[in-house]
Amino acid sequence: MQAAFDYYNLYVSDSPFKIKRVVATHYYIQILPQEKELVLLGSLDKSDLENIPVLHDFPLDYEVLQEGDYYVEPTSEDDLYHPIFTVIPVDYQLPQSLPYEVIDPVYYPEDEEEYDVETVALFFAGWEEDLRADEIELTKETLPRYLNESRQQQQAARLFGKRYTPKGRIRVENTNTNMPEDLMKVKVSTGRGIWWRYTYTDNSGNFTASKNIEAK
Repeated sequence: MQAAFDYYNLYVSDSPFKIKRVVATHYYIQILPQEKELVLLGSLDKSDLENIPVLHDFPLDYEVLQEGDYYVEPTSEDDLYHPIFTVIPVDYQLPQSLPYEVIDPVYYPEDEEEYDVETVALFFAGWEEDLRADEIELTKETLPRYLNESRQQQQAARLFGKRYTPKGRIRVENTNTNMPEDLMKVKVSTGRGIWWRYTYTDNSGNFTASKNIEAK
């Protein structure tokens, strides 16, 4: 992200980030459980506390080519426990007996004005597919113009960022009646990339994310 800010400052003359220095706000970690830690993980996953970490059984910095719900037979007793991946604020306190390793310190941009800097970071990280999904087509030659035009539009309209609030409705099919039914009061996770949060469905199966996320 610091490289993205430096690039933005280089090509956008009225950048508000000229003295920006990126400091980690979160840690991307892998939890390394053994049998005795599984209860702790279960308690953490079932917690209703606000901003509880969303646990994943796959690396969040990997692209999932094909999703599925399947069981992999362990090859030995040493193959019973696998890493769990999540992101926590730098001051977040996990249970002391839960072993984990920091994979990377990461930065969460709270400022809406930083959206285009995120675009720079995604572009140079090779995430063109995500950008195209948001109808952003860029090359190295067109990126500076895109940033300046976006900055001008923001200044004119005083609209910063393109964050959105994920929302939806979850229904399941009742196999007895073959009719869809609303899934009530169920915890769901919403997010993109490494940034995920929990929320709950209401009595009609509707949910709204607890916090806006990047439209990427």
